[in-house]
Amino acid sequence: MHRITSLSNPRIKSVVKLQQGRDRRETSLFLINGYREIRRASDCGFELLEVYLWPDAFERFLEQAERNAFLRQIEQKGTELFEVTSQVFEKIAFGQRAEGILAVVKSRFWNWNDLRLPDNPLVGVVERVEKPGNLGAIVRSADGAGLDAIFVANPVCDIYNPNTIRASLGTVFRIPLI
Repeated sequence: MHRITSLSNPRIKSVVKLQQGRDRRETSLFLINGYREIRRASDCGFELLEVYLWPDAFERFLEQAERNAFLRQIEQKGTELFEVTSQVFEKIAFGQRAEGILAVVKSRFWNWNDLRLPDNPLVGVVERVEKPGNLGAIVRSADGAGLDAIFVANPVCDIYNPNTIRASLGTVFRIPLI
């Protein structure tokens, strides 16, 4: 695990840029803040490129056995791990989450050819959802109702916006959004 202490580190500057939608679209990368959401993304096959840990907070949040198993699992997948100071984590994190873990993840966009639906699918259609938190809440509800996919017509907000991810509780990684 590499250690980063400088706020002016080029990696940290790149991570901070991903807080902006334009940079997420240009790089096809996005950020996930929080263990539950990162775990769900990993379990659903999303590629975690980098994980940044603030050890003091992360160690308080998870028990050692679960923490070590998770870190081994993502390291085996080739994810780069970085230990950061509280000041660095404060700069790259967003919201009031104090779990001490943030990931840089490769975007995955579904298309019609990727979609595999059962014989009698249950799908949802949403149109022009403007607020990322509302889209996340819709996805979370759709997951709870057992929907097989969601069609997003005339998308206005970014499905990988941090507020979408947080409001969906990570279910945005489980349900195909076309």
